[in-house]
Amino acid sequence: MDEFTNRRYEFGNTGCAELAGLVTDERGAPIDGAYVSVLGPAEPARLIVLVSGYVQTDSAGTYQLRAIRMDGEVPTDRPDTVTVWVRAAVPPSLELPVGTPGPMDSVLASLEIRPVGEHPVVSEVATIMVPDL
Repeated sequence: MDEFTNRRYEFGNTGCAELAGLVTDERGAPIDGAYVSVLGPAEPARLIVLVSGYVQTDSAGTYQLRAIRMDGEVPTDRPDTVTVWVRAAVPPSLELPVGTPGPMDSVLASLEIRPVGEHPVVSEVATIMVPDL
């Protein structure tokens, strides 16, 4: 297999991770329609670029999201893990002044990045409790 076949035409990414979790309000009720994304890495010395886009939670407050490593180190001497912030944000209500953000919160999560061609491991993320506004 040559270098180009091995890349599988995935625009140069070097691996991905899956994460799943739950978003609730302060009372523990699931939030439907919260936007969830990956911010990171949370480790300042880790030179890595992750992209994830956004997903919305379902009526049970759950989500599943893929983070893709587009650039950065691929360790060969240890497991390929990275700590990231996972943020959930709720769109602001129409009663708020224009430009006022909706409530949001973040939790830390450890992801295992698998190389291109392997199935990603799904990392369970701690519940994100978004405060009431």
